[in-house]
Amino acid sequence: MECTPPGSSCRSAPRECARGVALAAGAWAIAALLTAGTAPAQATAAAEIRFAQRDYLTARLARSPGSGLESRRGYFDVLVHSLAVVNKGSAPVDLVEVFVELLEGGELMQRTRVGSTDLAGGLRRVRMSVSLGAPIFLDVPFGHRSLFRDGESVATSMNLATDSGFIVNDLYLAVRGLPDQLRATAVLNGPEGRFEVSNSIQVRRPKPANDYSFPLEPGPWFVFADGLLSSHHRFTQGTEFAIDITLIDEHGRAFRDTGRQWTDWYAYGKKVLAAAPGEVVKVVADSTLDPDKFGKRDNESTSQYFGRIGARQQKRFLAAGGDPLEVAGGNYVVIAHEHGEFSQYLHLAHGSVLVEEGDLVERGQPIAAVGGTGELPWAHLHFQVTDAFDPDDVLAITVAHCLPVTFTNGAGPNRLTQPPEPGLFVEVR
Repeated sequence: MECTPPGSSCRSAPRECARGVALAAGAWAIAALLTAGTAPAQATAAAEIRFAQRDYLTARLARSPGSGLESRRGYFDVLVHSLAVVNKGSAPVDLVEVFVELLEGGELMQRTRVGSTDLAGGLRRVRMSVSLGAPIFLDVPFGHRSLFRDGESVATSMNLATDSGFIVNDLYLAVRGLPDQLRATAVLNGPEGRFEVSNSIQVRRPKPANDYSFPLEPGPWFVFADGLLSSHHRFTQGTEFAIDITLIDEHGRAFRDTGRQWTDWYAYGKKVLAAAPGEVVKVVADSTLDPDKFGKRDNESTSQYFGRIGARQQKRFLAAGGDPLEVAGGNYVVIAHEHGEFSQYLHLAHGSVLVEEGDLVERGQPIAAVGGTGELPWAHLHFQVTDAFDPDDVLAITVAHCLPVTFTNGAGPNRLTQPPEPGLFVEVR
């Protein structure tokens, strides 16, 4: 039998020719199967966006209607502490830009672009954190443990190898009205050209499930760091709505004389009270800090001073077996409350802690005294409430939600007395 190529006439019987074509096709299929394993695999592009915050982002009322704001709706701000664009494909990809959108009921409220210049600008901090080689330097500023899985690495350039992720942090947005969703979209270049990947997360206005009282004895206290944009707490996820509290005089000073002795500080030794009933789950009480040794020296500039303190803190964070919360917060007490909430009291005076782990405490019960242990010799109380705390892994607090607290005692908005307009202390010499 002779069978001619397709398109020409077949000289043999049609049935025999058809049988020959079928046999040839079968042979070609077998050959293709045998050689398929030797063909080079084609590179694929795939990526994911992950948020450091669990489940939701917090919207804070930044400006209420009235007093010059004629809108019927207030302004809310939202802070994305960190997100990661992780390459899950088989080939390297380049991150081009990121878009972040706030939505209400599916309708776009605001869209913000983070271009290549801004993305590259954040790499210096990331590279420094990676180079230090300790988990705390990635967990505290970036919420690393929420962003990356085992076997994945932090990218130190905008070219992402497989299983590496680029961290985008400190994305602040403000909008008129209350959003209920945030959507992030990353634009990347892969082997087959440009592609996009998106992910969304809820936006909420969370409130503590418990009532909390002001955690200090009665008096004219001064809150100098809270959830406002200007606060250093706001840009760290685990302390987003923490407050710092001290006492000041009519000149806005927190101490008399030089401040080189703890007795110079107006707030030092004042009673710290349990803000709500609960069980003490963590206590550190043996931390010390000498205000004369670690205060600002007469011949030091501010930058020199913080450089000296920062170098000391870095060594302490890197020391084996240390408690990172003690390094930053000195002596502290953590109380577990109903509904999975935890209040934390930091920078307590050495020798002042009155409770032990396992103790049950009542609202208003003295638990310690105001001190200045931890990072800087500045007498004040750091207070916060979070929705998670692990006594055996204090760094887990870095990815907890820090809740905005409204106190049940006191006066004024949020039970704190506030002036009608923000102000500054000015000293003229």
